[in-house]
Amino acid sequence: MLKFKADNIGCGDCRMKAVGNLVSSGAKKVSFDMAKSQIVVDQGPLSTEQVIELIEKASIFVEGLVTDIIKFKVEFQPNDEEELSKLLQAHQPEFNEPGTITFDSSVDVYDIEDLLSVYGYKVQQVIKT
Repeated sequence: MLKFKADNIGCGDCRMKAVGNLVSSGAKKVSFDMAKSQIVVDQGPLSTEQVIELIEKASIFVEGLVTDIIKFKVEFQPNDEEELSKLLQAHQPEFNEPGTITFDSSVDVYDIEDLLSVYGYKVQQVIKT
């Protein structure tokens, strides 16, 4: 199961084309979460790259993969942990490993990346395989 953040899912014709492209190519299920601008795809035999290509053929721009594991490698000094904790308080961060911040799966990955980047922290999302 893949979940993507996407732009232009408000277009009904584009959604229908994306579903048609995906299902005819082997995807088992496609759904849209309009409130979160996300597409959920049970890709069947399709690779992630193929799924993205088929979605984008329908004029829907895929912004990125959304994962249930939300872990970031963040370059920060040990004395920055308190500042980061306050900054991210609403997202309930956990500092379990040095240089790593973990969040509940309900957090919007893009909001966290943007917020940390604005404050000058180098951020890299860690995706579990």
